[in-house]
Amino acid sequence: MLPFRDSKSFLTREVKLFLLAVLLLNPAIAYAGAEWASPVVTTFGYLESGMVQIGAVVVGLGVVAFGAYSAMFGNMRWERLINYVIAAIIIVAAPAAIRALVDLA
Repeated sequence: MLPFRDSKSFLTREVKLFLLAVLLLNPAIAYAGAEWASPVVTTFGYLESGMVQIGAVVVGLGVVAFGAYSAMFGNMRWERLINYVIAAIIIVAAPAAIRALVDLA
């Protein structure tokens, strides 16, 4: 049997405080170099551009389908069209806002 298998947990308060102190006093362990975030940043850049392109196409097709539906049934619901337009604005503006916030950091 393991020595810490009883009712007391191995990660006591003292062990947790020690681990926190090691990570705070030696940040090299936490990020391991100056360019540690570059692979993640480039990956999210590719995801961002792809998601914007896909989202713009989906919203565009949604607006076209909504226009065709409205023309066939003679029922134009302006609230739904406004929702599509707001969705398109968010899809295009959100990545620009994320880039601006990252540039500020």
